[in-house]
Amino acid sequence: ALAGGGGGGGGGTAATELPARATDVPLVAPRSERMSCPNWNEAACLLDVMERSCDVTADLSSLLYLGAPDNVWMCCCPKPFRTCSANRLNNVCVDALVEKLGPIATAETRPQRDQLTEALQEARGSLLSLGGNAC
Repeated sequence: ALAGGGGGGGGGTAATELPARATDVPLVAPRSERMSCPNWNEAACLLDVMERSCDVTADLSSLLYLGAPDNVWMCCCPKPFRTCSANRLNNVCVDALVEKLGPIATAETRPQRDQLTEALQEARGSLLSLGGNAC
């Protein structure tokens, strides 16, 4: 435990308990807990797309183009990175992507890598927030 009165003049604060070892803190929730989030697959898929967007050799436009293999919109399908018909898309996912990617993903604009990463993180955050307490 750390005493709260250390260096910042916060003399009366309560002690903060820290775990004895880093292994005492789970880094990732158990799979069953993660899967209870209704947007879990979509949110996980967006992490994969973010990873691809960090590859300096990646064509960012292809990640956004609906007809490209492994595009971001496939994250909204029941099985991520598997094509599906429009009526099978998760509308919550589509709405989050349209809201966050729309301003940077137009025919006239090529998104910058940092813009795309930020928009994907925001879309993922929206999906997790909209999933409620399970997320």
